[in-house]
Amino acid sequence: ESAGGSGHLSFVSITQIDIEQEMKIEFNNSDALEVIFSFKTYRESEFLHDDPEMEMYNTRTYHDSLIINEKFEVLKYKKG
Repeated sequence: ESAGGSGHLSFVSITQIDIEQEMKIEFNNSDALEVIFSFKTYRESEFLHDDPEMEMYNTRTYHDSLIINEKFEVLKYKKG
């Protein structure tokens, strides 16, 4: 993810990851685990203000899911 556009400095980092649900499922005729999770990103830039009211403009929350096998290989990733 990027921020800004006209050559201004910015940095995006993940600030929080929450596992919301885990379910054992069958995927492609094999046992797998579906994990539903959310994570937050925080955008820092040279224009960052120390105003708590502005915090919501710099934080985004995503809700995704993935399916993994016994070897923790990602078989499928779904955004949103």
